[in-house]
Amino acid sequence: MPAPLSSASPPTPPSPPVSSQLPPRAPSPTPAGCSTPRRTGTSTCGTPSSASMPTPTPNHNLPPSPSTSGCAPRASRRTTTHVADAEQVFLGTAGASRTVVSWTAMVAGYVQNCFFGEAIAVFGAVGQEWLTAGEMVHGFALKLRFDANVPLLNALVAMYGKCGSVLSAKGLFDGMATRTLVSWNTMVAMYEQNSDGVQAIKFFRRMLTEKVGFDCVTLVSVLSACARSGALETGKWVHELARSHGLDNDARIGNVLVDMYAKCGEIAYAREVFDSLREPGVVSWSAMISAYANHGEHQEALKLFSLMKGEGVKPNSFTVTAVLVACGHSGLVDEGLKHFNSIAMEYQMSPTLEHYACMLDMLGRAGRLVEAYEIIRGMSVQPDKCVWGAFLGGCRLHCNLELAEFVANDLFQSGSNDVTFYVLMANMYFEAGMLEDAERMRRAMKEMELKKTAGHSSVVRTSTERGGITR
Repeated sequence: MPAPLSSASPPTPPSPPVSSQLPPRAPSPTPAGCSTPRRTGTSTCGTPSSASMPTPTPNHNLPPSPSTSGCAPRASRRTTTHVADAEQVFLGTAGASRTVVSWTAMVAGYVQNCFFGEAIAVFGAVGQEWLTAGEMVHGFALKLRFDANVPLLNALVAMYGKCGSVLSAKGLFDGMATRTLVSWNTMVAMYEQNSDGVQAIKFFRRMLTEKVGFDCVTLVSVLSACARSGALETGKWVHELARSHGLDNDARIGNVLVDMYAKCGEIAYAREVFDSLREPGVVSWSAMISAYANHGEHQEALKLFSLMKGEGVKPNSFTVTAVLVACGHSGLVDEGLKHFNSIAMEYQMSPTLEHYACMLDMLGRAGRLVEAYEIIRGMSVQPDKCVWGAFLGGCRLHCNLELAEFVANDLFQSGSNDVTFYVLMANMYFEAGMLEDAERMRRAMKEMELKKTAGHSSVVRTSTERGGITR
């Protein structure tokens, strides 16, 4: 457990545990002639389960094997044992040692032996760089004539969405002969998760036009899209739609409504929704506290946090982040330190990089830069660019060029080429009248082809709502 933070005692929290497990496995299609899914018990075709593997949870979205598929011949004891052995070797490999080659090999093993559920489940833990492996799963599904199975197609659409291949997901959806509500929900969620809130809203309107219907899952995605795109009037319309269908009492709808109204600047509406919740959970409390903290109502945020603890609700990582933001922006540094210390001492959590960045921003604003640097030195996790950026930002705010130079030189010598550090140092040199050094930073950026991402604003407008500005 880390020691409490103070100017004399930097924290040394334990590193958060890193999971070394595969994503939860869903059951694969049952081979023709078998009475139970493979590897979940002894089947009538004589395939025993692997005792060392966890029992899959039922998932009705996975396709049953057609009698003509090529899976049944592969469902032999020898093949099943080989797949289980491959899993054991893979799980025994340290996380840092796993590469795209080892992940792809594991996916290929699943697919070639018709464990489509396990293969697709892998994509819950991977990103865009795994698109090639996902396309391989799709190709095998086509080869084995699963291309008409709606649940499998839904899973493939979701996979393409998670890998950022929006056009492939849309093409697959458009080519589906039969679509279910899950198919439509997957597309709405896919657009929202890929930061295209406008298209997600358009897709929802198309659902209503085609009389597909909707459920809580649909509305959560649409309201999240409204929050992302600043579409307040559409959000209000969806809220009324939920109320008229008796869905506004669902906790998931309540949570996303609080978030949507807060991000659109309507704090009073957000609080009204929050107060209407029968039993708000930690997500609801965190969303409302964050709403107050991000809109400058810091005392309200801290008051609500006290009320939350009085109700016996245990904070989570997001709650603590919102509280630290409120303390930082209101200058309550000592109270912020108290809440930071409570992460490990009272809530038995490990501080995250975001918590550290908030703490350093808070100390930087207050000019307590040496204390902030000692906290960084005491971190048991590797500081990221947000942590260092918060510290250097504090140095710039209080014109402490000497300390900023000391830290920046260490970062540059260690091979850090983040453009943010070069821009901050160039600006600090310029403000101190050290034009040659400022030019040296800019020249280094040019030689390394580092470019600062420009900020931008956009106006999102539909025919039925006022524009919302997002940044």
